[in-house]
Amino acid sequence: MKLTLEGFYNSYALWLSRDAPWFDPYDRHLGLCDNLAIFCGKDDLALETLGIELETQFKQAKLPAYYPFDNGDDHTWLMNSHAGQMHMNTKRNAWVERHKT
Repeated sequence: MKLTLEGFYNSYALWLSRDAPWFDPYDRHLGLCDNLAIFCGKDDLALETLGIELETQFKQAKLPAYYPFDNGDDHTWLMNSHAGQMHMNTKRNAWVERHKT
């Protein structure tokens, strides 16, 4: 099965709709980029390809390459990561909703 970014968005949205169960399959401590790695598993080529596609989407949307849903603020990102609340970021979730199929 070929992995796609849309497939990741669909899978992530489903996870959110199930109240983001801990590590099933995604991690509440991680953002989209790192959860994309979970989605891709051991398929390093897919991870590289989809990671570039994700970064391109961020650039096209004029979002920062790092911490795009926290306005580039690493402190906010880190606080939410440590608290296991990355899945609660409304900007991230809206992005996923807009990009799923």
